[in-house]
Amino acid sequence: TEDYAAHSRFLSKFKKKIRVVPPPVLMPEPSACDCTTLREEHGLDGKKVIGFAARFAAEKGVEYLLGAIPYILTEYPNIRILFAGEYQNVLGETVYQQLQPVMERYKEYLSFLGVLSPQGMADFFSVCDVLVLPSVNSTESFGLVQVEAMLCGVPVLASDQGGLVEAKAGTGYVLPVRPVERYRTVFDENRMPVPVIPEQDIEPWARALEELMGDRVLYRRQAQAARLAAMAF
Repeated sequence: TEDYAAHSRFLSKFKKKIRVVPPPVLMPEPSACDCTTLREEHGLDGKKVIGFAARFAAEKGVEYLLGAIPYILTEYPNIRILFAGEYQNVLGETVYQQLQPVMERYKEYLSFLGVLSPQGMADFFSVCDVLVLPSVNSTESFGLVQVEAMLCGVPVLASDQGGLVEAKAGTGYVLPVRPVERYRTVFDENRMPVPVIPEQDIEPWARALEELMGDRVLYRRQAQAARLAAMAF
């Protein structure tokens, strides 16, 4: 995306040579039977369902979604957060282990689905009320799951970083984060630098979730805008 190129130390030097080729975004129709099973297995009926689709990595900002839970519970005690993606054994990441105390505290509100097939992702989006992408990576290349969710008519809360902004296509709910700006002087097991994650202000995310889930007219308007924007992508 243009945003990715603008934030890349290498590509930003060659802006005149860059041509963006958007990836195709195809989603199968959700399976009514599988969606019913998903709802039953995770007790989703009567609950506000918040989705998170990414690997468990520090730069994906999962801790900020978890940190918003006590704020959200004051308004919506019946929530369920569904996590789609690799979480326990993410190469080079220890976030899942580090967040165990928080996840244990709120375990009744959390469900982990693991890596899903394209059909499984369609079913996942179908049962979600909203998708949250709080990435703190300024070089986030493209929010593919974001466009997939929007194509399914699911409103998305995304951070103001990299390709996520462009993928939102002006549909609103682009929220501020403090991006990764420096790295530790050590390397992970993949010989990649370890990012230093800045402290974040969680309240704007909690307020946005409360606003979107509490106003049906606003929610329908956002869902329709998301789908139209994704279809025109």
